[in-house]
Amino acid sequence: MYLREIGTVVTALMVVGVLAPLAVMGMLAAGRLDVVQGLVASGGAALMLYLSTHSFMIVWEESPGTRHKDRPMLAGATILGSAGYSLLAFMAGMFLGGW
Repeated sequence: MYLREIGTVVTALMVVGVLAPLAVMGMLAAGRLDVVQGLVASGGAALMLYLSTHSFMIVWEESPGTRHKDRPMLAGATILGSAGYSLLAFMAGMFLGGW
């Protein structure tokens, strides 16, 4: 009954989860974070991306009219993909920051 509202909230959380590693990259490039803080923030961003994407996939599979074989391929669908995306953003931030 409330699946559309739940899906809207979960999709918004997934968008924030995708943008979180990019925010860490920007803070690293601006010099606001050091290496340890950047790694911790990247790990948190990766976990946030994975959990929000996993929640989106649960809502997707429970929606009427969707099939398992039509699942979208998302960057954060696996923990390894989330960690890789976040690590790539961390390395880009370090490179742009001149470390």
